Amino acid sequence: MEMQELEIVIDRDGQVAISVKGARGSECLDLTRALEAQLGDLVERTHTAEFYSSSEAAMVADFSQEKIGERRSYTA
Repeated sequence: MEMQELEIVIDRDGQVAISVKGARGSECLDLTRALEAQLGDLVERTHTAEFYSSSEAAMVADFSQEKIGERRSYTA
């Protein structure tokens, strides 16, 4: 199993960005679920290629309204 890493950045305006590395498919969502619940309203979610590299191709349709990339942003 690959090591998983969360990078959490809080900018001067209080906006929080969470980046996940080493997680495939929906694993990244599982890793950040508790943090997301505590941070409040989601402003933006983007996915990396790692998200789409799993065998869970059916999940892609569920996330069709989200941007493709890496960062999740919240307002505090």
